[in-house]
Amino acid sequence: MLIMTAAGAEAVCCEIPAESDMSIYARVNRRDKGRPMCLTRFAALVSLLLSCAVLLLNAYHHKAADYQHTSAGGDSMGSVQQQQQIENNLSAHLTAPYSFNHSKMVYLEWEYNLGLAHLSGFKYHDGDLIVLKDGMYMVYLQITFRSPGHFVSNEEDSGFTLTQKVILFAKSYQKNRELLTASDTVDCIPKSNDCQPTGSKGCKEDSGTQYWEKSLCTSGVFQLKAGDRLRVRKGDRYHELMLLQEDRTFFGAHLI
Repeated sequence: MLIMTAAGAEAVCCEIPAESDMSIYARVNRRDKGRPMCLTRFAALVSLLLSCAVLLLNAYHHKAADYQHTSAGGDSMGSVQQQQQIENNLSAHLTAPYSFNHSKMVYLEWEYNLGLAHLSGFKYHDGDLIVLKDGMYMVYLQITFRSPGHFVSNEEDSGFTLTQKVILFAKSYQKNRELLTASDTVDCIPKSNDCQPTGSKGCKEDSGTQYWEKSLCTSGVFQLKAGDRLRVRKGDRYHELMLLQEDRTFFGAHLI
């Protein structure tokens, strides 16, 4: 720095001492020391945030997994309960068909999937109701018979017997066995006092019979095995005498 004095024009140079190297070093040193500390704090903050994010993400995954497990467990339990309910409510209800196949079948045919008919835990094949699970079953049969206008009895007496039978074809011994039988008699009442045979004994066709209608019912409880077959023996002229209405003629079984 240049300073002019009053004594003359002589210039005197006064040098203001500059900042010492120690001061500069100290200030730089403090600044350099402060920078790593800030970086350390920033890194710690970032690490803390990342740790929190990881914890939250893990908690979300665990919660989602627990929910899925609970949902799957609930669905599985519901499916098991539904399956058990189905297995414990096995039933079959067969009804009179709309018409008969007039082939010479030994056993009656039935409707198994239309109207009131249903199958649950059973199979049906050519008149046979097939059991699929061992157990105690209530078996029942009702057939309603009625006289058509042209019906003629061909029995020796002045009447005839209606009979219905439920047959068991057991898988274990492959033989038919009668489970249930029901019967009733029908009198042949001629229009005249005399009832003379025409060709075979019984009421003459021109004498006719009084109109009648009878429902034969029978039922029972039996131990059945998987693979056993239930069937109804077909009697003579069944297609002519049976009333083919689903609420009047039916056959079935259910697990008890």
